[in-house]
Amino acid sequence: MSWSILNEILGLAIIDPVFQKKLLSSPLDAIYEREFVLSPEEIHVLQHIHVHDLAEFSQCIIDNLSPKQ
Repeated sequence: MSWSILNEILGLAIIDPVFQKKLLSSPLDAIYEREFVLSPEEIHVLQHIHVHDLAEFSQCIIDNLSPKQ
């Protein structure tokens, strides 16, 4: 998932409450239903996300998928 796709997913979650609810409860299902393509690393991260809101989801993605410096 490129950062542009991540932005698309987050943007969709902001405007579509049904997608947001599914993204927070079952991220992989929500993303696959919208036909976004994920890398193996991204799949692994999303399998282990347990958050309560979109801000936490975003932070988790940043923490786990940003290039390490």
